[in-house]
Amino acid sequence: MRKTLKVFGTVYIGMEMMMIFLHLIFDWLILGSIQWWPLAMLVGISTPTYIVVSVGLIYFIERKRRS
Repeated sequence: MRKTLKVFGTVYIGMEMMMIFLHLIFDWLILGSIQWWPLAMLVGISTPTYIVVSVGLIYFIERKRRS
């Protein structure tokens, strides 16, 4: 269980950092300035979605591993 949680946590942190990085580059190149509200919206939408999907996947992975 601990190994599975570690993998999902690492993936989550990497995904969030990459999303923030790409958004900041996109804003800087296209708009010339950094807009914070789309980034906040993007992170706000993706975080609960990722958590729900992760919990479901962890449940099925652990269930399959025990059987």
